[in-house]
Amino acid sequence: MEESIWEKSKKRREKYISTTDAIDVIRREAKAMEDGCENIKVRFTKMNVPAGIGILTEYASVISSDASIMKVTQDDVDSNLKDINGQIKRHTYGFTVFSNEYRFLVFRAEMSMYYPISFYPDEDIYKEIESRFNEKNSLNKSESKGKVIIVKNPDQLNSFLEAVFETRKLQAVLQALSKNK
Repeated sequence: MEESIWEKSKKRREKYISTTDAIDVIRREAKAMEDGCENIKVRFTKMNVPAGIGILTEYASVISSDASIMKVTQDDVDSNLKDINGQIKRHTYGFTVFSNEYRFLVFRAEMSMYYPISFYPDEDIYKEIESRFNEKNSLNKSESKGKVIIVKNPDQLNSFLEAVFETRKLQAVLQALSKNK
């Protein structure tokens, strides 16, 4: 008997790396930055902006636009089940440093349950770090939403954060914010 497509695709499915720890890593780094700076708060939080159209959101819109595709009766699916679509779609987060008077968005991140994560750093920060992220490390490309660095795994996430934290622009912003009580 021939192997099913599901079984054949198992090898590809195992390559997906979950972003479960990525949010925790970035929030831990935000806390470390806040603890290391005077008069500054740092947050990595979900933003209320639409994320880029990814394959999952595109698929969801196709399904919702043609209900006849999914003719599922109440007998087939328990109506008390929670819908997971909101959890697996791409969400946009912002890494923001701020004082009592000013704030600075260091980068936006668009992410779903699996890598890659698309990071959109401040323009000046991007210019400082872009050479560290060549084709070998990540896709460094320009999109309509600005310059993006695509991180494909936890090691690249750590490299990205390190590069951002070492930039002159971020250091200048932190210095200015710490003086502004």
